[in-house]
Amino acid sequence: MTATLSVNRQKYVRLANRIVVKAIETEEEYDRMVAAVEQLMNKGEENQSAEESALLETLAILIQAYDERHHPLPETPPSEMLAYLMESSGRATKDLLPIFG
Repeated sequence: MTATLSVNRQKYVRLANRIVVKAIETEEEYDRMVAAVEQLMNKGEENQSAEESALLETLAILIQAYDERHHPLPETPPSEMLAYLMESSGRATKDLLPIFG
C-alpha cells in the first residue's frame, strides 16, 4: 500500500467475520486464508477499499506466521542458495557480471 487510508471499523469487522480471521492452526484454515488473499489480490490494489487492504495485510501476517511455524526454510549458506537459484533459472556466473561488475 502506498497511502494510508482511513479504515471503517464496522466494515472491517464485517469483512473479517466472513473469513473468520484468527491464528491459523490447520491446513484447512491455511487454505481458506490463502484463497481469501488470492481473491483480494485479484481485485487489484487500486480497486480495494481501505478495509480490504487492511484485511489483506492482516491475512498475509497470519499466513506468514503459519508458514514460519509449519514450513520453516532450512538454514542455507548464501553461496549454496545463489548456486541453486542460478542453476534452477539456467543462469551462469557470467550472467552476474552486469549486477556485480
